Amino acid sequence: MLLSIIPLKISPVVKRLKHEENVAIFVAILIILAFVLFDKTTLQIHQNNLGTNIGQVAPNIPIKLVNGTNVTLNEFRGRPVVLWFITTGCSSCSQSSQLLKSQYYNQIHSKGAVILTVNLYDNLGTDGFSLKFFANSYGYGLNKTGWIYGTTTQNASYEYDPNAYLDIYYVINSNGTIINEGSPLSTNLNSVVSSL
Repeated sequence: MLLSIIPLKISPVVKRLKHEENVAIFVAILIILAFVLFDKTTLQIHQNNLGTNIGQVAPNIPIKLVNGTNVTLNEFRGRPVVLWFITTGCSSCSQSSQLLKSQYYNQIHSKGAVILTVNLYDNLGTDGFSLKFFANSYGYGLNKTGWIYGTTTQNASYEYDPNAYLDIYYVINSNGTIINEGSPLSTNLNSVVSSL
């Protein structure tokens, strides 16, 4: 008889603990679900705002640096980027590079920005020379901190330069959003610096 009384007295306590455990599990599931939905919504908003217009998130592209290292544009997040697409034989590109070197590099670099000079795929079919030659002839060469040279794919070139401009740039803030764009870089360098 004594044994049958003990379970009756413990039973309400066990029921209360089970109820509290179920509530805790339910709350934990709701919290996890909220994070998952928030993350998917944030990702969807981010993906829906991808593009090459001012105010849009810059599409990620592959870039092969002159030293052979493969990187992506997203790896530069956290710093502003002047993403400059060129063809190596274009006169405005060499002029822009010389202006960057002589007047604007220090201003851009002092704002923590990276100049990412990307040779458009197959030089857009135009005559030109190697990117290394371009960097050494018109810029600081390949070893200047914050001025990086590379090439990209045909798809990436088309995505950022669908009109096949020989010289086109985008200024991307540290969050990856395009805040300035235009062509050619040489006539817009003051605007580039002020937008950083």
